[in-house]
Amino acid sequence: MIRVEGLRKNFGKASNAVGAVNGVSFEVPAGSLVSLLGPSGCGKTTTLRMIAGLERPTAGRLVIDGELAFGDAENVFVPVNRRAIGMVFQSYAIWPHMTVEQNVGYPLRVVRPRLPKSEQKERVAEALDLVGLGAYAARSATALSGGQQQRVALARALVRRPKILLLDEPLSNLDAELRDRMRDEIRQLQQQLGITTVFVTHDQAEALAISDQVIVMDQGRLVESGTPEEVYRRPTSHVTARFLGLSNRLRGEVVAVGEGTVRVRLGDSTLEVATPVAVPTGSPTVVAIRPSGLRIDRRRISADSWPGTVERGIFRGDAWDYAVKLGAATVFVRSYDLDARLQPGEAVFVEARPGAAILVEDLVADESRG
Repeated sequence: MIRVEGLRKNFGKASNAVGAVNGVSFEVPAGSLVSLLGPSGCGKTTTLRMIAGLERPTAGRLVIDGELAFGDAENVFVPVNRRAIGMVFQSYAIWPHMTVEQNVGYPLRVVRPRLPKSEQKERVAEALDLVGLGAYAARSATALSGGQQQRVALARALVRRPKILLLDEPLSNLDAELRDRMRDEIRQLQQQLGITTVFVTHDQAEALAISDQVIVMDQGRLVESGTPEEVYRRPTSHVTARFLGLSNRLRGEVVAVGEGTVRVRLGDSTLEVATPVAVPTGSPTVVAIRPSGLRIDRRRISADSWPGTVERGIFRGDAWDYAVKLGAATVFVRSYDLDARLQPGEAVFVEARPGAAILVEDLVADESRG
């Protein structure tokens, strides 16, 4: 288990210090995989490095497996070599002059007290078998593919049998197909070992696919956390909504209130929308919806369809993404009907799929304040 309490990290002198991480608090339950998700510069890697002991926090507390690893009030800082962690870096840090076996066994050769050579060899073989590289032990590290090097880095992180596994953008250097395969392998291995894991990524698909819990960060702060389904389907922050693809925002007015839903007037149409907060009738509000949550057709789909004009289309391989002008607003629609390509200037109708639209809590609050 990992418990992070009010963790802060400032860089620079006190007079002009930059806050990279600003009072972050969360828990990682034992045996779970938690992702830190956010754009570059949001503080997720700095948070991971503080958990690892590679960065000393400015303030806060950090408890790893029931032991205090950092506490500013207690003046405690446990160095990285005394923390029961294994870490995989974005660059893998594979030594080209060593064999696969030597790369994986390196942490055992430098740790104190040093294990007997027979036990070192046994642990290296065990780690290589875990990642499917048992037959590659004697091979030069430079003779491996990118995916194999990633497995070597993972085996090296596991060879000391750590209680905590930390992964910093471990898949970003791989091509799309290999990235998906390695993502699934990491998740399978994590569940097989039952090892408590923190996974840093800027890729929403990775975070949603691999995690028990997703923590969204922005500008050094924890914005939102929840299960992958919760943060994807019902985000409460506009930061999460934008980052997870809720790119369409439509201003409207609440005309009726139900249980967990409201009906919002958008132009000449109304739309039933899920909401996490109580919103009174007559309130101005903002509806958020993903491009895939909209339908588009040359014919009017229903009485609540919005007439519009196609501005442009982009082919994505398995779908078309269209920008559609609806009055003064432009919305983005993803269509998987590859046989019905729409042309710029073409008249169309757009409507929301059932359950696809939501009210995002802080957008509602901002709109209500005017």
